[in-house]
Amino acid sequence: MNAATDKPVLTSGFIAISRVLQTWRIWFSVSLFFVVVGTAIVLPAYGDLRAALDRLPTARGEFGTMLLGEVERLRPGTRPSIDAWGLLATLCWIFAAGGAATIGGVVDRRERVRPRAISVAAFLGQGGRYFFRSLRTWLIFILLVLLWAWAWRDVAVPFLEERYVLGGDERMQFRYDVIRDVVFAIGVFKLWMLRRLAMGFLVVHERRSALRAWLSALGFLFFHPIRSFFGFGVVAAFGAAALVALSFALRFAGERLWAEVLVALAIVFVYQLTLLAAYAVARLLIESDQPVEFVRTKDPLLLDVPA
Repeated sequence: MNAATDKPVLTSGFIAISRVLQTWRIWFSVSLFFVVVGTAIVLPAYGDLRAALDRLPTARGEFGTMLLGEVERLRPGTRPSIDAWGLLATLCWIFAAGGAATIGGVVDRRERVRPRAISVAAFLGQGGRYFFRSLRTWLIFILLVLLWAWAWRDVAVPFLEERYVLGGDERMQFRYDVIRDVVFAIGVFKLWMLRRLAMGFLVVHERRSALRAWLSALGFLFFHPIRSFFGFGVVAAFGAAALVALSFALRFAGERLWAEVLVALAIVFVYQLTLLAAYAVARLLIESDQPVEFVRTKDPLLLDVPA
């Protein structure tokens, strides 16, 4: 019986983040791409909105909150541009998922196996190789999110409100509203994890069926809920905490345009780091259940380090 690799229960999220930092060229390239494209689309509307808000008597020279309605008023047709940016970002990440799922690797010192930092060219190659499989897993993800939104908001919520909320006081209503939104967010977070696990199964086991990959991901989450939630939770918490801290920094940037630009760049880099690390967690968790010989055979990006 082959010995299995070490199972990173409490460290998979931290290992995944370190793996992305190890492949910093990929992280930098992906982030820079989104910075360039996003700037080309958003900058004209940003400049008009900033100039208009700074002329207001109460603005005191500070850049106010960018509201979509205000952007549309100043530059007609901006909404299609923003929607196009969202679609482009989605397509780019569907492409990048194959490469991102290749970043994660098992660290097993006992077997002297260590992952190698892949190149940008290899990352792009993996993205192209798995693009259509990634697209199919994403379409299933969207279908399940819509199904969950319908089942929760149109079926479960009215049922609960009719039996448990009507006639309650405002405090009970507030608690119910919070619990309702939290439960919905947890469901979406589970689907978010399953999408990345499904992509990991496609890459690790060279599968072509997106449905089969989703079923494998569902089974993995069912049998390993603690490892999965902790691994993905660490990455999500890291990204959320960093983005909140940067949003506060953006508020205190004031009129210093260079400070706003630096914080905005940091936000993009942190966001892309979180996305890459999420796929690395999926790869790390899936391979942690495989024998070392399987990892060596199936993963050409691993090197044997002599003792």
